[in-house]
Amino acid sequence: MPVGMMNKTNIIDIHSKGEYPSCALSNFAAHEFYIDNVKCSSMEGFLQSLKFRSIKKQEQVCLLLGKDAKNSTRRTLAQIRWRITHNLYWQGERINRFSDEYQKLLDKAYEALSKNPGFQKALRDAFSYTLTHSIGKTNKRKTVLTEYEFISRLERLRKNMREELKCKIFDKNTLEDLKYVVVCSLYNDKLLLSRHKQRDTWETQGGHIEDGETPFQAAKRELYEESGVTDAELVYLYDYLGYTSKGHANGAVFLAIVNELGELPESEMAEVCLFDLLPDNLTYPFVTPLLFKRTLKKYYAEQRKNELHIIKNSCSTDFNV
Repeated sequence: MPVGMMNKTNIIDIHSKGEYPSCALSNFAAHEFYIDNVKCSSMEGFLQSLKFRSIKKQEQVCLLLGKDAKNSTRRTLAQIRWRITHNLYWQGERINRFSDEYQKLLDKAYEALSKNPGFQKALRDAFSYTLTHSIGKTNKRKTVLTEYEFISRLERLRKNMREELKCKIFDKNTLEDLKYVVVCSLYNDKLLLSRHKQRDTWETQGGHIEDGETPFQAAKRELYEESGVTDAELVYLYDYLGYTSKGHANGAVFLAIVNELGELPESEMAEVCLFDLLPDNLTYPFVTPLLFKRTLKKYYAEQRKNELHIIKNSCSTDFNV
């Protein structure tokens, strides 16, 4: 049986040498994240760094991957000291291994890790599996992260991901009481996405339909505010129902064929970027791919229809000659 897979049907035993997504969920995996403005190249690097009192040494260990991070404390005073005192350190502050403060620090670290696109994908790909970590230790006195502390945090992050925004698609003019608009924008056959100032993820243009606005007016406004585009062909394609475990709302999806890029106005968006394919780090990973897939399918089908129409007309003209 392959390492990292206890049961091919429903259990993943997380291991750095396991099959995907087992290996990608391991703390050894190269998933970069930042915590308190400190760059970490892997979760293992962060966890091992906690054994060192020196802030400089911590920052160095945080940049290590896998076994290099694991071995960084072997036969060191830091390893001996934490085993005796059960004290750990973060940014110059002493934290007892058995304290609530330490559990909160672990929560913060895994929350930061959850922003990494590669980690997000691995966790999504493990949605239908029970997660275990059989090589993990259970005694808090012998490890900075027990099996329970590890798996429970992955389960919590996965639960949060399941509660993220999702959607269902309907034909246009099907849903009533539309609250939102989404604009899927294309420029020279590339995807035009925007990045919010408070996020490192990418998203379509769109937002709330204001009082007195039609969906078309809202789409035109949001497109400009979040991308700077003023010259575009805007087409209403279909409706969608966006929902989470806490509620739902109806919206309309538009396609914008951008003729010319404009200057991004002062808004909540930090920048726009053109992509050949959707990036991994999306603000709404369960919605944006679905909407773009449906939008592009409609767009290219219409293009094909127009091409066939032109060919048909051309043939008719030839036959009439």
